[in-house]
Amino acid sequence: MWLFAETIVVTSSQSHFSTPPLNLPEGAECKYHNYKGTCVKYNKCMSPAQLLRHLNSIPVKCLEYLSTLPYESLTYTSIDKTLSELNCKIVSTYLTQGGGIAGGRAAERDRYPHMALLGYGNDLKSVQWLCGGSVISEKFVLTAAHCIFTKFGNVSYVAVGMLRRTDPPEIWQRIKVKRIIPYPEYKSSSKYHDIALLETEVQFKFSKAVLPACLDTAEPQPEPPFNILQVTGWGALDSKQSSLADTLQVVDLEEFSEEECSLDYPPKSSVLEYGYDKVIQICYGSRNNVNDTCKGDSGGPLQRSISLERQYQVVGVTSFGNRCGIKGGAAIYTRVEPYLQWIENIVWPLGDPKELEEFKKF
Repeated sequence: MWLFAETIVVTSSQSHFSTPPLNLPEGAECKYHNYKGTCVKYNKCMSPAQLLRHLNSIPVKCLEYLSTLPYESLTYTSIDKTLSELNCKIVSTYLTQGGGIAGGRAAERDRYPHMALLGYGNDLKSVQWLCGGSVISEKFVLTAAHCIFTKFGNVSYVAVGMLRRTDPPEIWQRIKVKRIIPYPEYKSSSKYHDIALLETEVQFKFSKAVLPACLDTAEPQPEPPFNILQVTGWGALDSKQSSLADTLQVVDLEEFSEEECSLDYPPKSSVLEYGYDKVIQICYGSRNNVNDTCKGDSGGPLQRSISLERQYQVVGVTSFGNRCGIKGGAAIYTRVEPYLQWIENIVWPLGDPKELEEFKKF
């Protein structure tokens, strides 16, 4: 059993767990819950072969981005210049707090800095801001594949940095889309594999208002009632409204079982020929409240807060549902974890010469 002093990871020969930063010196005896061990530096947690194979892993990139930010509260010793060379599973799966979305509430400014709004149209004067998405790197946004095209044409712009649609232009970062990459097996006639990547022409300017999210890496998840996730979006506030929300909305949702989802989304439906697929989809909603995603929320994240302030882990991508805002109803989200290899190959391809040179310094 090892507890890592300068990461947020605990591993053993049988399993591994995410933890908050321990902030202990290397070699110190430490304990996390009922596990005892010795703290070591995170660059010693894998063999050189494993490090090389996973050099650009998503969790490492997630924390590497944090090292560029002006957050005074981020004083963890794990945020340093060597993050790109390391490869333990660094992302914590612990919820810190659980909240547009029907039954939602207005989000705080800069609380969800990975949120993106997708625009459709030939120029910024006529663009229609419809779907949502999640910033995951300097130039890539994760969204739903069905959001890449609307009656206004292909998605052409990504906007980040704002809380409200009516925020002044200087707050927005509006960037042209360079490349649209739907998952290869996606078909517009169905909702299976409803996931896509957008590459922008120029890089986002990271700040407290713009920060990439982490992606779910299939770590052990909390059991009910602690498995509450959040959805954010600028969609309609209920099924009766045609207008979209001005302020970003957030709502808390609970997971529905495979049996419940299979009943709500049976085989041979209009967009799910084989019904709900638990391997690539996940069902979230509210059994006791009118909490749900609605028109205009598609492509946005189903997410959990992790142990670092304002940092989130995207578990799913908002795909579709039955009529929104119904008490006891659930919507379907595309699971992120099954698509990690595809995402990594595009966003962080292996073999970057600069990173390989840094690795050789060990």
